[in-house]
Amino acid sequence: MIKNFLTFIITLSLLLLSACGKGQEPEIVPAKRTILIYMLATNSLGSSGYDTKDIEEIEAAVRNNDLNDCRILLYHTAYNSEPSLYEYIHTTTNAEKKLLKTYPASPKSTTVERYKEVFSDIKRFAPANNYALVLWSHGAGWAYELESPVPGANMAPFFDNEPLPDHRYFGEDRANYTQIDQLAEAIPDNFFSFIYFDACYMGCIEVAYQLRNKAEYMIGSTTLLPADGMNYTLNIPEFIKDTPDLKGACLNTYTHYNSQSGSNRTLTIALYDLSKIERLANVCRNIYSANSSDYGHSGIQKYVIPSQNNCIFFDFMQYFDRQADNDATLKAQLEAATNDFVVVKYCTPYIFNRLAIDSENFSGTSSYILGAGNTTNENYYKTLDWYKTVYIK
Repeated sequence: MIKNFLTFIITLSLLLLSACGKGQEPEIVPAKRTILIYMLATNSLGSSGYDTKDIEEIEAAVRNNDLNDCRILLYHTAYNSEPSLYEYIHTTTNAEKKLLKTYPASPKSTTVERYKEVFSDIKRFAPANNYALVLWSHGAGWAYELESPVPGANMAPFFDNEPLPDHRYFGEDRANYTQIDQLAEAIPDNFFSFIYFDACYMGCIEVAYQLRNKAEYMIGSTTLLPADGMNYTLNIPEFIKDTPDLKGACLNTYTHYNSQSGSNRTLTIALYDLSKIERLANVCRNIYSANSSDYGHSGIQKYVIPSQNNCIFFDFMQYFDRQADNDATLKAQLEAATNDFVVVKYCTPYIFNRLAIDSENFSGTSSYILGAGNTTNENYYKTLDWYKTVYIK
């Protein structure tokens, strides 16, 4: 009897353990890093095939490199298909493209709602110890309205046969755009280790300050970018290192374009340490508060081609150094704080052979100068964190 009872207890225990194990998902071990490329191509870039070219570069990078326990995800609004989230997986012979999710066309991919949905999805599909973000599309920095430029060679991000829209902040999804404060609202605080803007004009102090709590580092350009943008085959290997080599990524992009000739030799790029921007904002506030007059923008390095109607992107350091007037202490504080914030910076001598860049006055980031833009831009500018911190006395 005792033997039969023990046998019954053991059998029952095994059955209970087996039942408890059914239906449980295997534990997912977080990756070292998940890198999301948010590619908005439902615009002239997509219709011209620049997204296809960059996707080929992504695939080459994944095919040629062990991903070092990192995961590469692509959210893609293709020109003629529904928005989709993919993962690229390294195999011994190829780069496997795995569909993770498709999304309806509405809400647009430039809305806070869609950004938040995708950011939540990458945590669900590809949990990691940290995350990184590449933003791919058109861009116009902090601007609410961007003045229409004139046509020019190899300037496909802005110059094409489609009507130029009045609004370009970051990103375009079929004539829908993201204001920079909306982007900041969409990104959770301290979520990304770095944000790389593969888009024009995003290397401005106003964008960096609006996103100061969203990532540790940011990479951007003060000027127009070539339509080809970043070379993903070169830079994905930098992103998947144990510690991402962001200096190396900037140098790769600069070297790629600086080695070319004619109008193709064109680029500005810089890496920003967002943890250092609050100190810089305090110095700029002290400069502005101490100065009773505004010296304007005459002679300040511009980052928009001269034939555009208005310029709203000026060299940051040159402007605030002038505003500091003859105060040696403020000038020294400005230089030290800027050098801490701008980790590395590169520029070619010209942008599309039309805009000369004085390397001596290239601080690596741009700034708006009050009064330089139209009323709509000026009113929107006054809603941004940089204006509220620096200019309100």
